Amino acid sequence: MIKESAVIPMKGSLRGIVVIDNILQLWYSSPTGDSSDVCIQELTCINNAQANVIGEMHLRVWNLI
Repeated sequence: MIKESAVIPMKGSLRGIVVIDNILQLWYSSPTGDSSDVCIQELTCINNAQANVIGEMHLRVWNLI
């Protein structure tokens, strides 16, 4: 059985990722265009390799690589 995860609505555009050990941070720009406002979503992964794979996937979906 597939477990459903929580849906977290995000506004703005993905601007980059940061991987720290097994933590993936997704950095989004402000939906209002304010350059001083960002939203950071943190995902706890199984290990560093998984964090990097998921991060790269997000970058590809957002056409950042």
